[in-house]
Amino acid sequence: MFYYDTPKTPDGIKIEISYKKGGTTYIRQVFIPYSELVTEQNQEFWQDYLYDKIPHLVDESALHSPEHQAYLDRLEQKRKWQEEQKIREEINKYRSPLHDNLTYIPLGRNLDYEHYFCDYIRKILEWKFRDDEDFSYLMQRLKRWAAKTCPKHIEKKRPDVAYAIAKCFFIHLPDFMNRADVAAKLEDGYQKTKMNKLIRLYFEALSQAVLYWNHEKKRQELFTLLSEQSARHSFIQKQSGKLMAMIPANPLQGEPITITYQLTAAEKRAEAAREATLRIEKFRQEEEERERNALIKYNAEYEKMMKWGQFDWDGEMLATIIRSDYSPVLKKLLAQGKLKEGVYSFLQLLKSISKHFVKDEHFNYFDDMYSPDYECTDLYNQILQQLQKHPDAEAEELLRQGLEEIRQMEAFTGYGYPSLCFRS
Repeated sequence: MFYYDTPKTPDGIKIEISYKKGGTTYIRQVFIPYSELVTEQNQEFWQDYLYDKIPHLVDESALHSPEHQAYLDRLEQKRKWQEEQKIREEINKYRSPLHDNLTYIPLGRNLDYEHYFCDYIRKILEWKFRDDEDFSYLMQRLKRWAAKTCPKHIEKKRPDVAYAIAKCFFIHLPDFMNRADVAAKLEDGYQKTKMNKLIRLYFEALSQAVLYWNHEKKRQELFTLLSEQSARHSFIQKQSGKLMAMIPANPLQGEPITITYQLTAAEKRAEAAREATLRIEKFRQEEEERERNALIKYNAEYEKMMKWGQFDWDGEMLATIIRSDYSPVLKKLLAQGKLKEGVYSFLQLLKSISKHFVKDEHFNYFDDMYSPDYECTDLYNQILQQLQKHPDAEAEELLRQGLEEIRQMEAFTGYGYPSLCFRS
């Protein structure tokens, strides 16, 4: 059944072909691109014209035409391609254990790379090949890991990874060559030559990694490794002279190069915590050093006033304590003429408030009115008035030096408190 549709805006002609298969009706569309011959004015003509012409094209002679044969050829090509694709997918799936090119470097500063890679490499060398093509593919992968992957890790300044990969292969190659199916392949002279070259490639990768790493202990380890593996297979034993010549002849001087590791999330958190602890300890030591050389020493009684539980919104409770408990004491000292003692006591109070303003985050508990600051400013004005009435050079100098010391504290440099320090 055919349907013809010419859209209002003639972008082209769409033909729908419907057919039944298994009780289900399917529709396929054929779209004839836009032609200048089709216009909005004559689109109905083309609809009628095609309606009359197209049904006559559907007859048995079309099934014997070159066009139909070309169509059948395309179907056959598609079927063959799909079969080949299915075979390729099955092969790729079976060979998937060999697809990892070992370029990924796992995260971790304390990771045992030899243990990590050896477990994976052992599984690679235990992989069962089904035919000659599988075996050739396996040998190609083994060669690529030795000739390409290990040098790439060295270029990326990770000789430890290159060393771990090459060593794991070199350790497990004797077991691989002793497999019955592999030993049968190695009876062929060509395959034997390829295996001997593969052994040299991995040992060369080991030597190059050690040399770049500048690791004398690993260099010495190569002699032991070569001796042990030579005893495990004749292919290695017969090449031991060539392999020995690859090891750096002279001892490596100095320390191994520093390896930069990519940390795991847990290691990053631990590193951040360690750095935070070091910063806190450094700050504590600097604070202790400043306190030893400070003009103003902390007063234990004033420190008790600064307990966290005594701080509320706007610092009203602390301001009340200053007003009710401390202010009378200062007034008494000033009235008795003990100006220097009164000034020092005031500076101690000011220093404790400045310390806890930052430490206990007082800045989070007010908008524009920090009540303790108003009380301290009032006390400061009382001291200035007393010094005007009864000048005392030592007390004035103590006040000047003390305020300068408090100006260096974070409460003032970062938040501008106590505000009286802005005054000269």
